[in-house]
Amino acid sequence: MILVQILASITLALIPAYIIRCNSFDFCDQISPIPLTLIEVLIIATTLAWFLWRIYLLKKRKISIFEPFQSLPRPFILTTSLFLTAGLISVVVSADIRAAAGIFKAYFAEPAAFSLVVFDLSKSKKSLNWLVLPFILSGVWVSIFAVYQYFTGQLVPTHEVVRERISSIYTTSNAIGLYLGPLLFFSLGLIWAAAKNRGSAKKVQIYLILSSILFGVAIILSGSRGAILASIVGFIFFISYTFYLRVGSRMRAHLNKIFLFLVAVFVLINLIFVSKIASNPGHFFDQPYFNTINSRFCLWQKSSQILAKNPVFGTGLSSFRQVSQNHPVCKTDLAIYPHNIFLNFWSETGVLGLGSFLVLIFILWSKLNKSGNFIAAGILAAVIYIFIHGTVDVPYFKNDLSSEFWVIVAISAWINQSRDPDL
Repeated sequence: MILVQILASITLALIPAYIIRCNSFDFCDQISPIPLTLIEVLIIATTLAWFLWRIYLLKKRKISIFEPFQSLPRPFILTTSLFLTAGLISVVVSADIRAAAGIFKAYFAEPAAFSLVVFDLSKSKKSLNWLVLPFILSGVWVSIFAVYQYFTGQLVPTHEVVRERISSIYTTSNAIGLYLGPLLFFSLGLIWAAAKNRGSAKKVQIYLILSSILFGVAIILSGSRGAILASIVGFIFFISYTFYLRVGSRMRAHLNKIFLFLVAVFVLINLIFVSKIASNPGHFFDQPYFNTINSRFCLWQKSSQILAKNPVFGTGLSSFRQVSQNHPVCKTDLAIYPHNIFLNFWSETGVLGLGSFLVLIFILWSKLNKSGNFIAAGILAAVIYIFIHGTVDVPYFKNDLSSEFWVIVAISAWINQSRDPDL
């Protein structure tokens, strides 16, 4: 178990290190015939060590091999299975099956497997304390690099220098907020939980507070309007939810109805706005310059046209760029995703993928809402952040983002089955 925890901790701390690819080293070509990133190697090693540990426990204690799954809600297992099935189907219907298989491996299978490891370790240790330091650390070093870029102007990609924006270890500035945003609110939840628990170490609280400040600074310095807006909305929700936890059950029932109504309005406005842009882009494409807002409108129009022809299965994984070339709408760079969370999942994984993803979020949301603790509040705020920022970006289809998402899923599942999830 110690070896599994060490490997899992290293993996958590290095989630953004997917930028380091195996083919950068000569010996990798001899080890693996398929392309891998550093985070993939770590996830595979961790999962393999965990599997061997489980086999050892099976022989020693004669426990069921399915023991890690027994405390998980059946709807959660079913929905996750449907989501992974949608990914497999999307490989088959893809225009580039080889590339799609690589995407499924890196964004679906491996993160989901690692999620099970994180859940089982947390369950075995009856605590989340083991993952707090490395998981938060993964955002700390990304933030430090971003701050360094801002004040020195060094190591910034050429296209971001032109836009006078930083990108940390990534190729775009938006990627900073996409990864740090959920971590920021998870960290805030941990801070409140630690403050509630008088036995929590002061050093841990200071670490979390400084990390949260660093995350916020990096997001602001990135200049990403989507990330900044999502952070504001997420923070308002987090503060509101902490007050929600203090009211009576009758008042909570009314507040739940109001919140569900607001969510429905958000989804409806999102879909109406996107369809409106698709049918009548108006003057947005006639501007003398072509900024990121204009490019989103263009991508949404392309996506709507593509999905009108492929409403059930979408384009399949790793096919959007190729298919979108047949739908010239305006002059823009060929993006690999539509940059809208609903259109992203719909185009990549079809109706089944989009539907199962939304149902999975709903299940986690309902379970966390019933738990009524501050860590859950932080995760719920992180979900709000993902959807707000995801309205104009791609909050899942990257190695680090998919891995981060499934770690959050594992934490949520553990909170649901734990009687005392606070630190």
